[in-house]
Amino acid sequence: MSSCPATKGPMNFERYARSSLKTRHLKLIDALSRHGSIGAVAKVMFITQPAVSKALAELEEGIGARLFCRTASGVVPTPAGACLVSYARRILGEIDRAGDALAAISDGVSETVVVGVMPGPARSMMAQCLARVHSSAPHIRLVVREAPMPALLSLLQQGKIDLAIGSVMDGSPPSHIWVERLYEDTIAVCASTTFKPARKRAELWARLSATDWVLPPRQNLLRSTFDDYLERRSLGPFRAIVETASVDVTTGLLGASTAATVVPRRLAEHCQRAGLLQILFELEDVGMPVSVCASREPGAAASIVVDAAKSATGGTMPGIRAGSKRGRQADGSGR
Repeated sequence: MSSCPATKGPMNFERYARSSLKTRHLKLIDALSRHGSIGAVAKVMFITQPAVSKALAELEEGIGARLFCRTASGVVPTPAGACLVSYARRILGEIDRAGDALAAISDGVSETVVVGVMPGPARSMMAQCLARVHSSAPHIRLVVREAPMPALLSLLQQGKIDLAIGSVMDGSPPSHIWVERLYEDTIAVCASTTFKPARKRAELWARLSATDWVLPPRQNLLRSTFDDYLERRSLGPFRAIVETASVDVTTGLLGASTAATVVPRRLAEHCQRAGLLQILFELEDVGMPVSVCASREPGAAASIVVDAAKSATGGTMPGIRAGSKRGRQADGSGR
């Protein structure tokens, strides 16, 4: 990095931002950070490579800081570039949100709350949550997006969603993340409705060891919790024929085979009622905390959604708020 100086002259960001910074500049550095190649950015932005290089050079000259360094494999952000990219993503996210809010107003809705839901624990309670919001606050439009929890936490930081609901665990996320624990879920071992369970647990584990499994990816919180459980009890290994975080794919595969899987208990009960699987048993002494997260203390509309989520889950555990006496941080992933 020694050949890539941090600055190109006096730092003039504030003056340049007020007079010359454009949305296209923010999209440019966001794309450069994501793709790491001027050629790739030129393709996705439908402009020429010289145009990308020229726009970046103009931006760096105006700000007075080197934002990206050229390497043999492409371009990488400097510390100044990484800093500006993080703010650019938040600004672009807020612009998108402003468009949603204006569209809602034109439809007669005064406020919009975007909720990210992890495809697993939170999914089974969202219908009740949405019904409660519609009943108590019909002026609020809810937009629901589904993604793994790490992606939702990233969207929170980018300002693209207001709330994220799913499984989180203690860790070291950004200090501004606000978290409220909703409930503690358990993990159920489930199987196809055609699977023939044994009465004794040892015999059942033996039968499961010879069964095909559909499991979440290894970096998933549900998967890592299950793997830890098996290791502590010297069980397995089990043969995973498919790895997926998709609930629909999992239940679809179980419906077409005699495979087994692990599912958060509340979601498993929902799927069992629908005839998609059967619950065999719960894992002992294993829990998955389900929480609602925000990038800051929720506003009035978002708070209504938080209260609806609490009501739908039968109350909460003590609140966890970043920057308060009860403050604690959270991070994690799950199905």
